[in-house]
This record gives sequence, structure tokens and C-alpha cells, in this order.
Amino acid sequence: MPRLPDPQLAARRRREILEAALVCFRRRGFHQATMQEICAEARVSPGALYRYFKSKSDIIAAIAAEEHAQIEPLFQSLAAGASLLDTLEILAVDWLKKFADDDAPLIADVFAECVRDRELAAEITRNGMALQDRLVEAVRTAQAGGELAADLDPVSIVRLLFATLDGLGFRVAVLRDITPEAAAAELMTMLRRFLSPTAGVISHPQNDIQRIKRAPRRAASKTSQETSP
Repeated sequence: MPRLPDPQLAARRRREILEAALVCFRRRGFHQATMQEICAEARVSPGALYRYFKSKSDIIAAIAAEEHAQIEPLFQSLAAGASLLDTLEILAVDWLKKFADDDAPLIADVFAECVRDRELAAEITRNGMALQDRLVEAVRTAQAGGELAADLDPVSIVRLLFATLDGLGFRVAVLRDITPEAAAAELMTMLRRFLSPTAGVISHPQNDIQRIKRAPRRAASKTSQETSP
């Protein structure tokens, strides 16, 4: 009688391959590391590796999915009534520590590869949008509860948060002039100030978009007038 597959063995082998891939990516970079090196690090045959992952991009997508899954306890805390801003501070520190722990080259490699590889970009984006959607709902809940200004666009808040965290992360990695904890504290000071219900809103994003679109034409017109004989 044929032996049935062992789900626990498959899950363990998949985990071992992912951990081995991270070792290789950190040591040699995403582009330089090969599937053969990952096989050697994981002590599996190429056939066994390709049974779980068809490419390095597939491995990176799986690593990103697991990173997002590790955030689940934070959403459970939010569901139990935790402060959104306090939760975001934990998220910020955890993310910035990845840059300080020398994962910045790998993160930069993945970002660059996403620009070239649309399939990988689609997979990474799919996971990222799922996280964004959940944070947007958390922002809406915080707005309804009075923790955040109700007249700010939740999607804009989350989008700018992600962009700021990525920029701060690379600053932490390159300049090394601030710790992840200090960088997160500075970010949260700004967020608490500008997302406060009492802070007020200067303009609506759609109004600013129109203003920005008009600005270059005004500047060009002014320059032409100044240089006219």
C-alpha cells in the first residue's frame, strides 16, 4: 500500500528551504545566490526544492507572505481594543529593525527585482495590499472611536505610512545615525501630532493633487516672463 504524504514533514521541509534561502540571500544577495546553493544549504535535492518552489521569486514571495502572517497578533490586539497608534509603533520598530539587522540589502534587491519582474511584483503587491486593506479598516475604526482625525483619507494614511517606513529603514541602514527605536519614536511623534482629531486639516488630497498639477505650468510661465526681452 503506498505511503500517504506527511503534511507535517512537508511543512517542515518547506520551512527549512525558506530558512536556507534567507541564509543564501543574506550572504550573497538575491541575484548572486543560486537555486543550487539553496539546495546545498537546505540539504535537499533540486527535485525536492522545485517541488515546493519553482524559482527564487517564488521563494521571496513566500518569505514576504510569512512576514505578513507574523503581524497577525497585532491585529488581534487591535480587535481586543488596543490603541492603533501604539500598535503602529510596535509595527514600526519591528520593520526598522530588519534594516538595522543587515536585511537592507535583501530588501533593496527585492524592491529592485519587483521593478523588473512584474510577476514577482504582482505577488508582492497582492500580499502588501492585503495588509494595507486591513490597516485601512483599522484606521477607519480608530477614526470612528475618536483616536484619529475623521476627515483624513484612511488609504492615504496607510500608503504614506508604508512609504515613510521604507524611507526611514534605508536611512537607518545607510547612515546608521539613529536606532530603529529612536526612528520609530520620531515617526510616532509626527503621527500623533498630525493624525490627532484636534490637529485640523489644511487641505483635501484631491485639492492638493490639482494644485500640484497646476504648479509646474505656473512656474514655467513665470520663468518665461522673466527671461523675455
